[in-house]
Amino acid sequence: MPALPAAGAADVEQPRRRLPRTLLHHHHVSSRSLPSGASRLRSSLSAPPILPSSATRPPPCRAMSESTPLLSRRPSWKSALRQEVAVDSPAARLALTTQCFIAGFGDAAVYAPVKTWIAFMTGNLTQLMISSVALLFLRVRPSTSASSEESSMHSSRVILSAGSVVGFALGAFLSQQAVLRFGAAQRARLAGTHLVGALIVLAVAGIMSRGYDLQSDVAPYLIGALACTMGAQAVVGQRSGNAPYATTVVFTATLTQVFADPLFPYLGAPGRRRVVTILALLLGSGSAQCVLELLKDSRAATYALPLVLCALATVQCAVAAIWALVPAAQAAEADA
Repeated sequence: MPALPAAGAADVEQPRRRLPRTLLHHHHVSSRSLPSGASRLRSSLSAPPILPSSATRPPPCRAMSESTPLLSRRPSWKSALRQEVAVDSPAARLALTTQCFIAGFGDAAVYAPVKTWIAFMTGNLTQLMISSVALLFLRVRPSTSASSEESSMHSSRVILSAGSVVGFALGAFLSQQAVLRFGAAQRARLAGTHLVGALIVLAVAGIMSRGYDLQSDVAPYLIGALACTMGAQAVVGQRSGNAPYATTVVFTATLTQVFADPLFPYLGAPGRRRVVTILALLLGSGSAQCVLELLKDSRAATYALPLVLCALATVQCAVAAIWALVPAAQAAEADA
């Protein structure tokens, strides 16, 4: 077989010197393993690699943080109690509306036997002044049997009204201190206010079931304790930041805002919610009076008022449960 010409060997060896050594090592290319006509292949191997552009480059793999939905953990019950709730959510509006029901229910239950309010302090202050002036004039009148009975009635109303006002003020003061300590919309404070109120109402009902009714010597303390729960509830509504529910125990201002609305009777959302609070108040007072009338002629007539107070405590526990289920403010903003 004739030997290959020397020019062919030179053609193979010359591109080998131009090809980078590192690229030959990377692709395991050797001039001995290439055929004689592989100069084009060697030139394509010696070209720099084409890198993908930024438009076609896949996004970098980032580590998922704990804030992502897949890795987010449900907050513990302690952190959930410390959360700020969304006071404009439907659940919060339901809780505030039920507070209006509680105000009407409690007032009707206590006013029926002793003509004293535990939530409407305007009436108590007016009654306190009326009875005080009546007692003052009875002092200068001749002592008669009629004036003696009247004096006893006015003295009782002064004591009971004063006890209610003092208890309401104490409850409002303590609730405001809790607001300063924990915040106006903290879940634990809102639910705890109604839980403590329910315990106080149950304690009063237990004392009354032992024979200490609202005509006894401990009546001012019992009414003061009930009014204390209403004062704390009033601060919950006032500090909630939800304007239509700012007054869940005093509705004179609510009536004024409803009838002074420029769009009346075509009310907007705030006006309609104020109307709902008034209806809840009427429903609560009517419900309490219905229960008292039904129990008046029954065997449980002696325990009619304690039973009504137990029903009031049950509603307060329901409000506490609603506050516990109100969504957090951050979650409501995220959904919006």
